[in-house]
Amino acid sequence: MVKTHHVIPVPAYDLQGNHIKPRHSAVKDPSSPTPGHYLVPPIWRLARRLQTQLQDVGVVFTWLAGHRGIEGNERADEEAKNAATEGRQANGGRVLPKHLRGVLPASISALKQKMVADLKATWSQRWALAERAHRLRALGYNAVATDRHISQISALPRRQGTLLTHLRTRHIALDAFLHRIRVIDDPSCKHCTRGVDETIRHYLFECPAWEEARRRLARSAGRKAESLSYLLNSSKGVKLLMSFINSTKRFQQIYGDIDRKKYSA
Repeated sequence: MVKTHHVIPVPAYDLQGNHIKPRHSAVKDPSSPTPGHYLVPPIWRLARRLQTQLQDVGVVFTWLAGHRGIEGNERADEEAKNAATEGRQANGGRVLPKHLRGVLPASISALKQKMVADLKATWSQRWALAERAHRLRALGYNAVATDRHISQISALPRRQGTLLTHLRTRHIALDAFLHRIRVIDDPSCKHCTRGVDETIRHYLFECPAWEEARRRLARSAGRKAESLSYLLNSSKGVKLLMSFINSTKRFQQIYGDIDRKKYSA
């Protein structure tokens, strides 16, 4: 008896309908194919017809791992690609088998993947044109890096995560920002006599009121203590930044003791 092997994921039944113990999880019942196996029923019918017409031919369906360098499998993959491109274009697709002409069934998983990819592409385009995007890009952030931001925030206590987000977006309760949103009349720093606006940079690197806390930060971080990008982005920098902020008590009325790991409220 001549055996013809069809390399596809197939049902756990022989051509007479007898149950065969599956050798792989990809072996499916032809009566209920998954969306990715829409070709199984027509191939199953062709196999039955072949066995009916040629009594000395047996048809065995065998599962094989894809893309493993198996000659027959690679050849079948190549032919499938040719049919999907050249075959559909030539003569309006009439060179294809009848059940492959026209619009093929849509894959739900493929549609979801395309939708997510389109949303990410739209998001990236809008981010690139956003009015304030350049501020975060200066800190090494772009549309892709927001995943890293979410990961870092999730690993921090809630109060620290909130404070870090406010610092990165520059929506922090320093006098320069409070003046910009018209909460106070004077944007200058009230903790020193320099008469300059209390910006993030002034608070972290310039204000003499926090010089002792700044020296402790420098002992731990070295030259990186003067890098805003390091303090706001790296895991170690964020930890040192939180210790610096907590020691200055500048935001204690708003955030409380941010160095604590757990809070009662």
